[in-house]
This record gives sequence, structure tokens and C-alpha cells, in this order.
Amino acid sequence: STETTGAKGTNTYEIDADYQAAGNVYKLMVTSAHNTQISKIFIYKKANVGVEKPAIHAEEETSFNPIQISITCATEGAQVYYMIDEGEATLYEGPFTIDASCKVSAYSVLGEQTSTTVSANYILGTEINNIADEKTVDNFYIYNGEAVVTYQDKNNGNTWIRDNSGSIVIYGYYVPTMEQGDVIEAGWTAKYAIYKNVPEFTNPNGVTKSEDDPVTVEPLVRETLTEANVNEYVVLKGISVLADTANTKKFYNAADSLILYNQFNLADSLVNFEEGKLYDVEGISYIFNETTVELYITKVTEHVAAEWQVGDVNHDGFVNVGDVTALIQFVLGNTPEVFFVEQAQINGDTDYNVADVTALIQIVLNGN
Repeated sequence: STETTGAKGTNTYEIDADYQAAGNVYKLMVTSAHNTQISKIFIYKKANVGVEKPAIHAEEETSFNPIQISITCATEGAQVYYMIDEGEATLYEGPFTIDASCKVSAYSVLGEQTSTTVSANYILGTEINNIADEKTVDNFYIYNGEAVVTYQDKNNGNTWIRDNSGSIVIYGYYVPTMEQGDVIEAGWTAKYAIYKNVPEFTNPNGVTKSEDDPVTVEPLVRETLTEANVNEYVVLKGISVLADTANTKKFYNAADSLILYNQFNLADSLVNFEEGKLYDVEGISYIFNETTVELYITKVTEHVAAEWQVGDVNHDGFVNVGDVTALIQFVLGNTPEVFFVEQAQINGDTDYNVADVTALIQIVLNGN
């Protein structure tokens, strides 16, 4: 035989054509000055051009309904065998239906001639319209909602998105380059996973930027972060930041020791915190090593104290129905996640009750 050396530790031997016959016994002999060990031996027959490889057909590769598969071969008289995932080869006798995501493989046989194997992946997903819709790990989903990009890590390829229901990360280099505010076209697919307590979409397919104009993405205002905020694009306002002298990429919120991490390798000039100053720090809320909640920094600005209007209980800069809803929850004893009591005293007394709600409604409706 002749030897062809492949990758380190891998050798491929091609048996001379004169000795390729049924019933032959082959002996693999290894001589080496080193301590050579054989871990695996693969024996395979090269494809013969005398039989064409088959073609796998389906109306669509991604669906949330069962998909009908048909297989053809251009070589007259050839038999076709197919496999589902890594299952046994089955003689193809006519179209069949798959009702779960899988890989279909097939090859053709004519006499002693065997074609190369062809494969096609099919995704049967469950349709969802919101990121927060119920999902099962390792299942595929077709997302038909409207999501926008909150941040894309150009170094590691991860893309964070959100819609009106929640936020999630699309993992890996499978999404084209996008910018914050880009709208993603509906109809893309992905597998749902939870990696070290971080929900994510993996193996995405068909993620493209919509022709719609980009939208303005405002960070969600948070006073602190918990696991419930994972994957959110947030801002911590007016915080004092301490540097970690042992690791220049790591900082701390002085109030609660929350780690602020320069995961995206922003220039040092952009994460230069001075003692005695307050900052607004934007970033992606993440969970490191399954338990530690961190903020991956995307932007730092020096904090400017705002003159908040009476009634702007959620500090979004407006007095509107969102403040009314938040105040009602507060009066009922259910403090909203974002709520500033200083702006909740509407009618001037010392209590927080239905009179404040009524006064706030008048402000929203009449401006006073």
C-alpha cells in the first residue's frame, strides 16, 4: 500500500487497486521508533463513479409541521438506503414523513458499487412569538416575533436581543454583523439551551437583519442585578465604582460589590473610573460560572443628577400611564421592580394611597 500522512497522529493507507477484492485479509503493520499506539481503525470503500449519489428532496428544511422526504437517484436500477440521524440503514421504498428534527442521510448501491453518502438537516420547531414563551431545553423553535439587537460582541460573536417580553443571547458566530437597534426578520430558528444558568439560543439559522429602520434601544434602569436580569441590557445609575488592583478588567459597584467586568475589552480610556465620582454604567447582565451575577460593561458616562418630575416613579423621564400602573402596584403593597418613592408623593400629604393615584391620573390626563 501507499501511505498518506494526514493530521498529526492520523495516517491514511490506500490499498492498491490490484488487491481490492472481496475476501481479502489485510494486516496493518506499524514500525516506529516511538511508542506508537493504535486507538481506532476505520475501513471504508471509496466511492465509485459508476453509481450516482442520491438526492434528498423536501418542500422545506424548516417547519413546525411534519416534513415529507423523498429520495431519488439518477442511476437506473440503483437501490437507495437512508438513515435517520445515526440509525440503521433502511432500503428506500417511497416517500416518508419525519415529525422531529433530525439529519437524513442516504447512499446508492448498484451491484458492488456504492456512492458517497449525502445528508440534509431538517428542523421541526415549535412556533413562538415571544422570547419569554415557554421553552424546553434542546428543542428547536421558530421565532416569529419582533426582536431587536441590544448588543453584539464582535470578538466572540454572541448577540443579545430583546422583545417586549424579555431578553436572551444568540450564542456563537452564526449571526451576521449587526448593530444595536437593528430589527431581526421574523422566521429564524434556533435550539434553546441553558448553559451554566444562562438561557441562550444555539444553532441559529436564518437570522437576518430586517429592512425596517433601526430603533432606539434604551437600557433598562436597574438599582441592582440578580439572576432574574440575565441577558438584559441595563444601566446602573449614579454608582460609585471601585477598581480591582489585581485584575484591571474587573471593577466593583461600591454599594453592593457587584462585579463590573470589561468582558468586551473596551479601551482603558472608556472604563477609567475616578474616586469620588458617580457613574452611569451600561452593559449586559450575565451569570458567570453558574452563580456570580456580573455586568459586562458596554458604556460608561459620568453621572448627572436628574431633576425628576413629581409622578415619574419609574424614572424614565416621562409621566405617563406606566407611572400610574407602578404607583397602583405600590399602593396595593406590590412594589414594582423599578420604583422611586420620592416621586410617588403626588398630593402633598405624608401617605401613599388612592388619593396619590387619583392625582397622578389627573396629571397624565390634564398635565397638572
